[in-house]
Amino acid sequence: MKIDQIFIYPIKSLPGIPVESAKIDSRGFEADRRFVLISPAEGDLKAKFHAVSNSPLNTQIAISISPSPTPTLHLTSPTGNTFSLPLHPPTKGLARVPIDMYNSCCEGFDMGDDAAAFFAAACAVGRKVRGIAFTDHGSFLLTTTSSLSALSSQLPTPISIAPLRPNIVLRPATRNHALPAHAEDFWSELKIGRGGIVMRLTANCGRYGFSPNVGDTIRVGDTVVVTRRNKEHTTFDWPY
Repeated sequence: MKIDQIFIYPIKSLPGIPVESAKIDSRGFEADRRFVLISPAEGDLKAKFHAVSNSPLNTQIAISISPSPTPTLHLTSPTGNTFSLPLHPPTKGLARVPIDMYNSCCEGFDMGDDAAAFFAAACAVGRKVRGIAFTDHGSFLLTTTSSLSALSSQLPTPISIAPLRPNIVLRPATRNHALPAHAEDFWSELKIGRGGIVMRLTANCGRYGFSPNVGDTIRVGDTVVVTRRNKEHTTFDWPY
């Protein structure tokens, strides 16, 4: 198999950005899901984050990154309003915000009133915060072009990969190689690229753990080999 596409999602629940390569840090891909949109806390409750499944307006915001001189996120609403901020903003002096992520507590930094005003107008949400990572269950989500084709064949209109929100999309190495739809449901370990980056697949519909060295880079076109398989279909108990 080969890596067909790589995506990062700098702001959780907003559209992804296709990239040719992505460097790995201790939490997954660099810049992946480092921001999240929240509704302000009420009383003693923690702030609630916005998942794309119940915040469809989020998908209408265009997002891009300019790499230099300072990596910057650029956002454009459907009405043409724009907002930008550093991809790695300083957090000194920012208010800390406790957040409820599927009944687990984490903490972020409030990005301020300008960010809140932009998102309130663009998608009717509260505030934007930055944290270490807002990655749900694990570090990556992986799928295949074969599984996408199988899903599209059951729908009136074929869909793109975007609604599935993967980080990594795999394809057959050549047209002569078979890659059955949903074969990934039985994989338990992959090796990626010449360096043999190991990715352990822990659950279906969740995200996957990994054991590469921080600083490793995964690239479109890298070869991927299944090194372990499960005898049975893996299962995942979503925590809500």
